[in-house]
Amino acid sequence: MNIFCIVTTYKNRYNFLKKVINRLVAEKIYRILIIDNNASPDFKKKLKILKRKNPEIELLIFDNNQGTAKAISDGLEMAMNSKKVDYIWILDDDNLPSENSAKFLIKKFTTLKGGRKKVLTPIRYKLKQYQEYLEGYYDFKFYENNFIKFNFINNLIRTFHKKKYFVKDVATIQMAPYGGLFFHKSLVKNVGLPNQKFHTYGDDYEYTLRMTKKRYQILLCKDYLIKDIDKTFGVSRYFEKDTDEKKMYLQIRNHTFLSRSFIKNLFFYKTNMYIFIIYMVLKNILRVTDPIFFYKRVVLILEAIKHGDKKKLKQC
Repeated sequence: MNIFCIVTTYKNRYNFLKKVINRLVAEKIYRILIIDNNASPDFKKKLKILKRKNPEIELLIFDNNQGTAKAISDGLEMAMNSKKVDYIWILDDDNLPSENSAKFLIKKFTTLKGGRKKVLTPIRYKLKQYQEYLEGYYDFKFYENNFIKFNFINNLIRTFHKKKYFVKDVATIQMAPYGGLFFHKSLVKNVGLPNQKFHTYGDDYEYTLRMTKKRYQILLCKDYLIKDIDKTFGVSRYFEKDTDEKKMYLQIRNHTFLSRSFIKNLFFYKTNMYIFIIYMVLKNILRVTDPIFFYKRVVLILEAIKHGDKKKLKQC
């Protein structure tokens, strides 16, 4: 049973990528597609050397950053056109799977009932939400009327009454990030491709939520481990000067758009939105050393929320 692995990369992240690719080569993956989303010229040279040394590697090079949605879409199409491929495995360039992950995934997949309707996703044990899951205090889902995953009532309950979830070896979850997704190639025919209007951020959740709606089971596997070897980008970095403004805009806009899918009561949704904004501003205003920079960031955040709070996304 052959695996087609899609790995996206960009800028100058060769040190991360090389560790991941070395692990995949050791796992004897049938095809490894590296998608270069406008990496540096020096990085491109290293990629070509890597390909010459490893015949299982294929390269897809973009002259400018097309975003993850476009990269993953093109990768999935290439996997579908490869007749000898059975399974598709998606990784970020800093997702380092534990040893023998490929054997584990195939064995797990073949022992599950209705395997072709299953999607396996890992424990990424360095990330906070996965640590909370292993401790039993986190369930992977969007709550009703959430705003960018924030729901005031739910957060309040979790603060004062920590409900302990039963942590299973395999748990069905609502959605998952791209990093570590493993599924049979037939899924792509039924679910389609990622929505390229998302460009970057949230496209993985939109895609996996579509899988759930098509009655695929996304299974979080406790024994399937991935180490994230780079730090992640999140809300805590919105007011840092080295934060890429386009990334921040897309993350807020896309997650605002996704939140709309879970509105059951508009009043509660708007309340969560305003509490989220006020809390974020008050939390960071005390750290202000540059008022003009702070003001511009607040304006950008509000603009992203406004654009995401519409029925349709504009193409980036």
